[in-house]
Amino acid sequence: MRVTKKRKRGGTMAVAVKTCEKRSVVSCTSEFLKERGWKKIPVTADGNCFFHSIAKYYELSGVPNAPTHKELRQRVADFIESKVEEGDPTTLAVIAGSSNNLETALYDIRKDKRWNVDIFEIVPPYMARALGVNIDIYDSRPHTNSVEIVVKKVNGIPQYGWSREEPTKIEVNHLVPDVPSPIRINLLRVNQGHYDLLWPDNQSYNNSKSNNNQEANMKAAIAASKYTSKVESLKQQIRNAELAKQNAELARQLKQLSIANKPSSKKKKPTIGTFSSPKVSPKVSPKVSPKVSPHSQSSSPLSNNLISLISLESIMEKYPFKKTTVKQIKEGLNAYKVQYRKTNTKEPLYGAFILAVKQAANERLKGTLKQSK
Repeated sequence: MRVTKKRKRGGTMAVAVKTCEKRSVVSCTSEFLKERGWKKIPVTADGNCFFHSIAKYYELSGVPNAPTHKELRQRVADFIESKVEEGDPTTLAVIAGSSNNLETALYDIRKDKRWNVDIFEIVPPYMARALGVNIDIYDSRPHTNSVEIVVKKVNGIPQYGWSREEPTKIEVNHLVPDVPSPIRINLLRVNQGHYDLLWPDNQSYNNSKSNNNQEANMKAAIAASKYTSKVESLKQQIRNAELAKQNAELARQLKQLSIANKPSSKKKKPTIGTFSSPKVSPKVSPKVSPKVSPHSQSSSPLSNNLISLISLESIMEKYPFKKTTVKQIKEGLNAYKVQYRKTNTKEPLYGAFILAVKQAANERLKGTLKQSK
């Protein structure tokens, strides 16, 4: 809604709050009140309508000891008189600009059922100040057609023009107290003079509240739907990530299986097992080769392989894992007096056997070297 400034009335600035083009004032006002959720509370048109409207506001508000229209007349008159006594320049200027002097003006304000005089133009703004409340006066302006008027005179000759066409509109005057207040009294001025009170329409208010609740519920439902969708999307992303992780793990396991099952050109060397407190006899097994001098250049296989027996690799070549049976391994361990468990498998037994053969070969080599010296 576009608000446009109009003209000053009663010391305040009137602003348009609704325009209705060429529609009637009654139709425009009715639509405006419906939009605001207000209803008109009619009061008696007896010259006290302005004071009746203010008194009705306090009555409907349930204010204890609500002032009557007569008390309100006295109160605003007392306030104006106090401002004159204080020498308030604005009040003095207003009184001086009216056709009445101070005594006559105060008499007219205090007089029951008296209105329609120049001094009453200042009563609404001074009432807002006297009561310490906000008073908004809504006024209707009917549609006016453009007419030919004298704009100016040039050398005494009238110059004619056309006035501006004005739409039907609702204007408001905001009357404020000296100290800010949360209380606001809304009045409707009819036919440029009569005042009625504007009050919240419970039915319109309830309908508006219901519509607002429905709109709020709808927005909440939409927000909840968006939230639910977002949560489900996040859950799906988590599930996808978990599935991808599981797939990667399965792929890794399959790769390991394929590598394990792939035939290798190299022979797999068995793992050397460990035994508790192994004891190896320094004596050489009867199957070990006879004494050979280190200075001998004999070409016999035993003399050529004596040094190679010291390394595990040479011993493992002499006694291959696959060709050496468990029975042969245990006989060798018994010959070297190496303790082992009957539950041991071939692989750890073989490792212990190789170690025993290596140690026996080393001992025999040492003995041979001592004898040669």
